[in-house]
Amino acid sequence: MRKIYDPQKKNDLNSRWRQRMLPPYETLKRLGIKSSDTVADIGCGIGYFSIPASEYVDDNPVYALDISIEMLNELKNRSQTKKIITINTEPYDFKINDNSITFALLVS
Repeated sequence: MRKIYDPQKKNDLNSRWRQRMLPPYETLKRLGIKSSDTVADIGCGIGYFSIPASEYVDDNPVYALDISIEMLNELKNRSQTKKIITINTEPYDFKINDNSITFALLVS
């Protein structure tokens, strides 16, 4: 069964507790993100990982995928970088080409 996050609770995605338990920059570094990666943040929410990932990669895109337009709009409000490409997905359909990414992230 898929988990759909309630957009009304979007501020919880950037809580102090979450920042302490799952610091985005440190987490990406530990996962081995490289400057040459093309990233897909699956279920990106407010961009908690998408925005930091866009700072790690050189000129490659960061695909921010979510089924919620409200979450994607919040991400757009939080970041103005052109590296982040938001994609409104469907469950089980990420709407990106095969072999178009080198680093995928899915955090619940």
